Amino acid sequence: MMARFPFHISSSLRTNKYNSSQLPYFSHSKPQPYLSLRSQHSLPFKMTINGKTTIHRTTMFKLPDTENQKKLVEAYKVLETEQKKDGKPYILRLSAGLAIQDARSKEYTVVAQAEFSSLEDMRYYDNECPAHGALKKQASTMGITEPPLAIYFECQN
Repeated sequence: MMARFPFHISSSLRTNKYNSSQLPYFSHSKPQPYLSLRSQHSLPFKMTINGKTTIHRTTMFKLPDTENQKKLVEAYKVLETEQKKDGKPYILRLSAGLAIQDARSKEYTVVAQAEFSSLEDMRYYDNECPAHGALKKQASTMGITEPPLAIYFECQN
C-alpha cells in the first residue's frame, strides 16, 4: 500500500519540443527526468480537529536578559508536561522559543504559541490552570519590562 502525502509527487520525462541547439540547460536531445511537487491543498488553509474549530494563541514577552529568556522557554517545556484539565492534558499544541531579532520584532524576545480545542479551554488556561499559574509566577520574577502581548484567533472550516 502506498502512503499518502499532502503533496503529489510525479516522476515523468521531459519531452523535448525543441532541437538540442535550442535547449538552454542541456545540449543533448535525450529526454530528462524531473520531479514535480504539486500541493493538494490551497493556501491559506484552516485547521480543524474532528470537524471543530480550534483556538490559536500567541504570547510575546520582552525580556532583556538572555539567561531569563532561556529560563522562560524552559518553563514552557515544564508547562507542556504538567498541563491538565480534569486530569487530562487539554492543550493541543504548545511551543515556545527565542524570537529571531529583527527590526520588526519591537524588542519582543520570547514567543509562545498554544492551540486549544475551545475558547473555554483557553480561558481555563488563563484563569485556572495551576501549571500556567506557576509559569506566570516564575515569569514575574524574571524582569519582564512590560506585560506580555497575547493575541488569539479562531480557526474554522
